Amino acid sequence: MGEVIRFPDRPKSARTAYFAREGDDAASQKSERMENAIAWLTKAKISFFRPTEIQLKILDDLSFYPGSGTINFDNQPRLKERGLYGLREVLQIELGRQLPPIR
Repeated sequence: MGEVIRFPDRPKSARTAYFAREGDDAASQKSERMENAIAWLTKAKISFFRPTEIQLKILDDLSFYPGSGTINFDNQPRLKERGLYGLREVLQIELGRQLPPIR
């Protein structure tokens, strides 16, 4: 289990922080998903950067959150596609080319 710390003096949306402890299954799964996404994007030669610990920014206007699998374009609702396989589908359409399979 992780540790929850509360910050009452911060704005309501930022009052609680979750800190994973070493060996936390959920945290290690999210970390593994991030590593897999970075490895696949690198293999596919798709430009991206990591603006936050949980987010990858791809092609300037596409955000991918490997931990939750959420995909969305800037200022747009979440896409129905989810996870790394969903990201691959979206990018194949956006780029108009076949991308490497996900291992």
